Amino acid sequence: MKLQNHILANKLPVITADTGSFPTCTVLLLVGAGSSYETPENNGVAHFFEHMVFKGTQKYPSAAEISTLLDELGTEHNAFTTKDHTGYWIKGHVEHVSSMIGVISQMVRYPSLKEDELEKEKGAIIEEMNMYEDTPMWKVGEVAEESMLDGQTLAYPILGTRKTVAKMSVEKLRAYLRAYYHPGNCVLVVAGGIGALQEPILEQVRTCFGDWENKEKEDIVTVKSSAATTALQVIEKDTQQLHIALMHPAFGVSDERRYAANILANILGGGMSSRLFLELREKRGLGYYVSSNASSYHDIGTFSAHIGVGSPERAYEAISLIRDEYEKIVREGVLKSELHKDLSMLKGRIAMSLESSDNVAEMLGRRKLFLDRCEDPQKVLEQYEKVSLDQIHKVAHHIFDQKYEHLAIIGSGIDRKLL
Repeated sequence: MKLQNHILANKLPVITADTGSFPTCTVLLLVGAGSSYETPENNGVAHFFEHMVFKGTQKYPSAAEISTLLDELGTEHNAFTTKDHTGYWIKGHVEHVSSMIGVISQMVRYPSLKEDELEKEKGAIIEEMNMYEDTPMWKVGEVAEESMLDGQTLAYPILGTRKTVAKMSVEKLRAYLRAYYHPGNCVLVVAGGIGALQEPILEQVRTCFGDWENKEKEDIVTVKSSAATTALQVIEKDTQQLHIALMHPAFGVSDERRYAANILANILGGGMSSRLFLELREKRGLGYYVSSNASSYHDIGTFSAHIGVGSPERAYEAISLIRDEYEKIVREGVLKSELHKDLSMLKGRIAMSLESSDNVAEMLGRRKLFLDRCEDPQKVLEQYEKVSLDQIHKVAHHIFDQKYEHLAIIGSGIDRKLL
């Protein structure tokens, strides 16, 4: 992979990555702000703005014009909002890369933000909320995380609330745009089979973004780990399954221990040969899906296990078994053979993900945005290869402290006293 790292005169970081593969590429703009940069009054504004950029721009006045153009170019396109960053991407043939860069610049720099479109979008976002409410296997992790981060802006729901969405206004969107959408708080990545097009790509980037005015970067939202005290959240809902998330605080994106935490998550619930999958599904048939994962924000992370079961009795058993596996690793550590297998699995999955230009762009963009690094993804693999059995054991000791356990359950019939 051939990487080039550039900084425009206005401080916009630009990364071009020639993967030497298919003649397709992804243009991705990441913005260093999400729901954790909001207030109780404007909660949901980051996500709302992400929706509104597709509703029309200075050059393309309507949603139909934007979507028709991108369809004619044969592209895929979308956007996403997280708690700490927002992304806009278009993926298509490299012959259309200049147009792809131009469309993204229009969306984030010159959105129309029309009042009538805003009012219509309120209904769409409420329905998005309803979709998540009707999908408890997704929702339960959000409930556990909000419990763990209670009282901090990182706990704010990404979509906002029905109340804040109903009160969303064009002025709130424009204020958010002025505060966070500027070159020093963004990263632009163009990744894929771009070959000799790197210089033309840079020239188009300068044309579309070079006169974008930079501003002082807002302070990074900090999180106090002391807020992570034990809590139980049970949401009564008439469902066929009870959905469970068991969560502990873990490590931020700049903490090198996150590599060991990711391997630990893989050992416990990263595949069909993982400990939780074999013990809870294969041996006991408690649930269909069983998983664990580690994720990182700027200065805190989460470690969670998830399962869906068919009755309260199975829920109690599943939670007890997950805790048992945690305690077993704290007591005994993991086997050398497990580390070897799961390290190989992680490396293989990372390598396969890099076959897609959108994954390459996101990996490069996130590392630049949060760590200010532009480096070949091979460096990430090298970090995993350095992880030792002792490091995994120490990370397990740190994470699996029941004083900081956050348990969330969505379903019916649970007796809290049995948890």
